[in-house]
Amino acid sequence: MNAPRLLSKEEAIALYKTNFWENMNDSERAVFQAHQEFLCMPFEVFHKAAEKHLGRPVFTHEFGNIKTYEEIKGNLSFDSSEVFKILDNKPVLTINLSGIPKTH
Repeated sequence: MNAPRLLSKEEAIALYKTNFWENMNDSERAVFQAHQEFLCMPFEVFHKAAEKHLGRPVFTHEFGNIKTYEEIKGNLSFDSSEVFKILDNKPVLTINLSGIPKTH
């Protein structure tokens, strides 16, 4: 399976508000978030999921190291299409350069 597509900042915020992670196990949470540039679940949830997934304590400073994300991702992936279906049903607010809000 391919890595999940990258979320924009606005999409990550919109997804965060859905509590989507509540329907995932710890490995799915850790791997999905490790593939994303923007945090789309509470950090505490990601941190706990990463520790359970890796089977070891993960110190906060380790999240600043790309090797930690590579370790979390490993060779694992999962079908994240259900996560993205959530976004397909939610409007995402962005601000264009003229400052006029628009939804899409």
